[in-house]
Amino acid sequence: MPTATHDLDTLRAELDEPPLGALAGRFHSHLTVAEVPDAAAFDRLCRRHHAKRTVIDLDRFDDRVQRDVMTTRYHQDDAPGALGRLVDDLRAMCADLEAAGLRVLRVKVEHESLPSLPTYGATRYHEVHVKLDLPEDGYDDVMAWLREQAPATGWVPSRNPNERREGRVLQFVTFRCYEGDRAFADERVAEVRERLEARGLRIAEIKRETTVLDTRVDHDAWWLSA
Repeated sequence: MPTATHDLDTLRAELDEPPLGALAGRFHSHLTVAEVPDAAAFDRLCRRHHAKRTVIDLDRFDDRVQRDVMTTRYHQDDAPGALGRLVDDLRAMCADLEAAGLRVLRVKVEHESLPSLPTYGATRYHEVHVKLDLPEDGYDDVMAWLREQAPATGWVPSRNPNERREGRVLQFVTFRCYEGDRAFADERVAEVRERLEARGLRIAEIKRETTVLDTRVDHDAWWLSA
């Protein structure tokens, strides 16, 4: 199996060409690793690269659960060629992880600024995270409804609440657009907002990102589809 550094080397040439070469602004990146036998050592390596450790449990509420351990790092670069420079940094980080005996399964870079890519596709897709502010009373009923809606909407609610405080629960719902353009994504977001608000749910935030680099799209395809 090719290593993450090999994947980045293969992709590097196209990152200086339009439309990727024109991207600038705010990005964030994730390097997913196969196994972390020493969490403290992994945390130290993350800090060396101004990143942090993130652990996510993916679950579609059936028998399959996948735990992802990854680095998370935020990047701000407003000059042309930003994506290429970011990937050069990630390549160095991959090399350090691999030298420490860790296998990098996936490299993912998301662009948070506008303008972004003119159209979306299977490997460069638009991802939307909706943060719901729910009352603790009736939370289980809302979660059951969100799961029932998933096949028709393409969204997936997170397995666990993001935060509980003062009788409220912060809960994420995520979906992706693997086709279309910004206008198409705007329509999908409007449809999701309308459906959630019609149910009487309070939306605290909608965060939208465009995935511009994903070396293993199939890594979580079972969990979240269009």
